[in-house]
Amino acid sequence: MDSGFDIVIENGVTRVNYRGRTHSELSQAMMREAFGQARAHGSKWILIDIRAVHDPDYHVNAIVRAESAPPPGAEIYRDMRVAILGSPGDERLPYIENVLANRGLPGRAFDDEAHALAWLMGAL
Repeated sequence: MDSGFDIVIENGVTRVNYRGRTHSELSQAMMREAFGQARAHGSKWILIDIRAVHDPDYHVNAIVRAESAPPPGAEIYRDMRVAILGSPGDERLPYIENVLANRGLPGRAFDDEAHALAWLMGAL
C-alpha cells in the first residue's frame, strides 16, 4: 500500500488527502507541510482526510502525534482550525478528537465533509 499525502488549496481550505499505512515521520511531515502551505496561501482552515489511512495502532499514534506537535498557543496555530475527516463509524474519530481536546490543540474530528467544512468556516 502506497503511503503519502497530497495537499491542495481549494476555496481557502487546505485539503490534505492522507493515505496508506501511517507512521510518525510521515505524519509529522504531513502536518508541517499542511501548516506551511496553509500559511503560504493565507488559508486558516485545514481539512485532513484520513479515510484512506491504515493505522492499526491509532491509540498510541494519536498521543505520540499530539505530544510531538507544537504546544497549545504556539504561533503556528494562530487563527487556524484543523478538521479531521474519517468515514462514518470510524472508531478513531472520537478518540482523536479527545486527544486533541485534552492537549488543547485546535482540531475536531468529523465523519461528514459538509459538517467539517461548516465547522472550519465557523458556521457550526
